[in-house]
Amino acid sequence: GSLINYAPPMHRVFLEGTFPDDVCQPLIELLTGVTGERPEAFHEWECVLVMPDQFRNVDTTLRLKKDMAHPEAGWISFSLGRDSSAEKASVCGYSSASLLNVGDGVIPFFGRLGYQFQFEFLRKGHLFRHHSGACFSLSHLYKIPHRHEPLRDPQPLSSTGEWVLEAWDNVRVDEEDLKLHTENLLTLAGYLALWSGSPSASCPSWRLHPRRQWPRQLR
Repeated sequence: GSLINYAPPMHRVFLEGTFPDDVCQPLIELLTGVTGERPEAFHEWECVLVMPDQFRNVDTTLRLKKDMAHPEAGWISFSLGRDSSAEKASVCGYSSASLLNVGDGVIPFFGRLGYQFQFEFLRKGHLFRHHSGACFSLSHLYKIPHRHEPLRDPQPLSSTGEWVLEAWDNVRVDEEDLKLHTENLLTLAGYLALWSGSPSASCPSWRLHPRRQWPRQLR
């Protein structure tokens, strides 16, 4: 498959954190209360690629995401370069993003552009949508043992049932509105911080930088 077309570029601000398995049900109830909606099934395939930059000594990371619950939908690409003024100004994680309509050849396509495949994984769990546009996913991570075959024998990454929480908001506007969306996301995340007690103890990886440290098991 080749690149067909893409939607106008957007920005994404996000926060990520981890929670132990024993707080999953209370967290689901909290997110249901915060968003006012029951969760949807969440099943996402993510591939991570890197574009080396030997001149600036700063690699560009590309995250490709596909909604496996709606396979007819396109991929979303997130560029996690470090030179954006908007990214530096954001207190959340930040990335520029595009919705791509591509076929199964998306990874070879980016390979021809110089990106190098690193690893891939699945997220399975629950998705919550807030009326403001913000979303929360609460999911387990699964390693994909057979390259580019996400539905073939995926293996749980955590032996303890750890849950990964990602909160995000997509923005197609200028930097002033980006700040507003960031503040809204932080307000929603604040409810989780209050609920979890001490963020440093209960949610040690909250507010990660876009160039996050990926679990070693994925590599």
